Amino acid sequence: MKIYTVLGRGKYHPVYGEDFILYQRLNDAVFVAAVMDGCSSGKESFFASALYGKSIRKSLFTLRQACVSEKNRAKSIDVPSFILRQLFDDLQKSMKLLALGLDEVLSTLLLLVLDIKNKSASVTISGDGLIACNGEIYEIDQQNVPDYMAYHIGLGFEKWLKNHTKQFDFKKIRDISISTDGVSKIINIPPATEKKSNAIEQLLIKTPSDDEGVLQNRFDLWINSGEYIAYDDVGIIRTIL
Repeated sequence: MKIYTVLGRGKYHPVYGEDFILYQRLNDAVFVAAVMDGCSSGKESFFASALYGKSIRKSLFTLRQACVSEKNRAKSIDVPSFILRQLFDDLQKSMKLLALGLDEVLSTLLLLVLDIKNKSASVTISGDGLIACNGEIYEIDQQNVPDYMAYHIGLGFEKWLKNHTKQFDFKKIRDISISTDGVSKIINIPPATEKKSNAIEQLLIKTPSDDEGVLQNRFDLWINSGEYIAYDDVGIIRTIL
């Protein structure tokens, strides 16, 4: 299994990037990845996306401990639901503990849970972003008004999950990516021609080399050379089985 990532700042975020990426193997059979995008009109939005990522990392630590100490119980855990419930609870607690305003905790989320052996996966989306699986693109575009989790923090976890997220299930996976919506805002200078494919194709569809740093290097070269402009931050995790 090869894992490729991209994390970069957009033109209008010169000081801090507002995207955050995280990926870890839960065990030999399960791989978990997440990309977060803090709200550009929020306050210090790099904090919100990082907070979500740190919560997910904590949940993975808890799950790994369960896998070691309680193998039978661990097999019955619904991994996506466990992570999302913990994140929802952690967000509630953090807002109270740190006296955070709503504009300080707005971030999108794409959570991928991949069954390596069976080559199947689930992706949960809160807000907007893109999924690429086996060359097909699935874009969740909410017209720059993402339905952030934090908007519904008083609603309760079950209602939020049912009514304010999108769920995707995939089978027979060869190549799967999750990305913040910034990948769709990487623009060719001049615009793409027939000989010059767009960023989505280059980063999410085209087969990369074995070098797991190749996509990050490609993005950095584009930006540094002036060949492309990234108008928004970009966070991508791509997994090839």
